[in-house]
Amino acid sequence: SSISAPRLWAFGSIVHQGRMAPWFDATMIVPERASMADREALIASMLAAMGPIGDETAPFSRVPKELAQRWDALASRERTSDDGARLVAPGISIASIRDGAAPSASDRALAGAESLRRLSELSTAGWLLVAGRSSEAAQRLSEIESAEGKPALAGLGPGGRSLAAPTEPSGDGLLGRRLDEARTPQEKIEVVRRRRAEAALDLGPLDAQRLVHEAYRGEPSGLRLTAQGVIVDSFASGRRVAQELVDQFSLSGGADAALARFVERLTGERLPPHPNPAFRAKAMAALLRHRLRLSEHAWHGVDALMGRMAETEATRLDAEGGAIESLRDSNDPGEVIDALGDLLRARAGARIVTKPFPASLETLDRRDEARRALADGAGQRLAASSWRALELEAYLAVAERPSMAAPLAEIMSKAQLDSTAAKGALDQALVTERARMEVLAVRIALESGGAP
Repeated sequence: SSISAPRLWAFGSIVHQGRMAPWFDATMIVPERASMADREALIASMLAAMGPIGDETAPFSRVPKELAQRWDALASRERTSDDGARLVAPGISIASIRDGAAPSASDRALAGAESLRRLSELSTAGWLLVAGRSSEAAQRLSEIESAEGKPALAGLGPGGRSLAAPTEPSGDGLLGRRLDEARTPQEKIEVVRRRRAEAALDLGPLDAQRLVHEAYRGEPSGLRLTAQGVIVDSFASGRRVAQELVDQFSLSGGADAALARFVERLTGERLPPHPNPAFRAKAMAALLRHRLRLSEHAWHGVDALMGRMAETEATRLDAEGGAIESLRDSNDPGEVIDALGDLLRARAGARIVTKPFPASLETLDRRDEARRALADGAGQRLAASSWRALELEAYLAVAERPSMAAPLAEIMSKAQLDSTAAKGALDQALVTERARMEVLAVRIALESGGAP
């Protein structure tokens, strides 16, 4: 009663924003002008949320049992399934890849990327539950459940569109001859516009080169806009057209709003505003990814799945209150997990912990530096970032509930052994993501009133 209401308001805000007590939510912050009756009512609600003093098994009442059971059912399938029913490419299952029936590196990478994406989605749903965002968690669980048994990405085109079977172009060079014969700008526009109605999904080398030339440098501007529209509507799946867009981009002249809209519509990627100095580099990268997605092998699917995993991790980052605008369109899950790790590290550093688990923060930092120094390539960097997130998630979980130390020690010990035995960086990342899921499983069990 001797502490003023404004000071209590400031203290409660810090506890809530720093997530220092898992049971403490915004409704428990003392208003700046709270009466004594208001204070007593808030104290009663806090005591009810905390449970009996010293009783660590008392639930935090943040995770509804029904949602916890749905999440656990999905996690159990992830533990026991060999993924044989999930198609990662036409006619290829993850199980057949493991059995050596489809041993190509791209197919193995596609299988691993699909597993990583599923684990990431499941973990994000779990963290939404732990954060008390039950409605969002329920929606995400419904999405995961509805996707069960459905094929993973296959034949993915730009912007997530399905690729149609290509048809062989005929009469190559005809577009160029018609444009040369046209006498007025309007006649040229009509020549290009008529190309939209023709059946071919790609153009021959000569016509592809000429159409892209007009899309980048055609005069007047109406001719450029028409050519760009024809490419998006009729030749988005054309490999020759896509290659010309990459090859001629350096000759496209100055960037303008029309060029930015064209590249975004074609590739399905968001770009910085065209006056931004980074625009041309980002647009070139988007066009190159567009070209790679049209190739026949499975690597474009890996790229797309990693992009979806990055989206999912960004949702988790946002749930933790650490959304970063520059990462909203990132296709690199490692980059997003790094940002999550920085947020968790700052949160862990703000805590006073007498028995740190799995080690002191200084030791965890040194381990992370060593892993990053040894990491070679995107796969190993992803594995290093994920392991750092795992250690910090475990650290914070045990800081909140010391009783979690024993089950989490078992999870991390197994993960270390499995990671050492893993054959590559992608397998190591998978081991880590499964361990992160298991840490969540213990936490959700406790916070829904169950046993770890």
